Amino acid sequence: MPEVIISIPMSDEEAQKTVGKQIMVLFVSDDQRAAISATMGQTHEFLSLTHQNLNTLGEIAETRGAGETDLTKTIGQLRDPSRKVLGAFEGLMKFLGQAHFIKPGSNGERLQ
Repeated sequence: MPEVIISIPMSDEEAQKTVGKQIMVLFVSDDQRAAISATMGQTHEFLSLTHQNLNTLGEIAETRGAGETDLTKTIGQLRDPSRKVLGAFEGLMKFLGQAHFIKPGSNGERLQ
């Protein structure tokens, strides 16, 4: 069975951050990496816009008064979960932003 040996050059400071941590390996092509990045960006943009719009709609419904109670209630039920999902996704983006991408050598050698 072939072995894959991965060497990650890093500073002493970066190496210290690895103590007690696990490593996650995912083999991706350049196209897949670009697609992941684009999807993350588009998802963040959508979640941010949705959260902003829910807040705006909530403020509008609240200023219109009692005639919009169902709308106000529904928007209110979505605002907090929207904020939480946006925060969780931003945390995920920050976490994944720490990834090290390592390519094979220029002569086509295996990852080392």
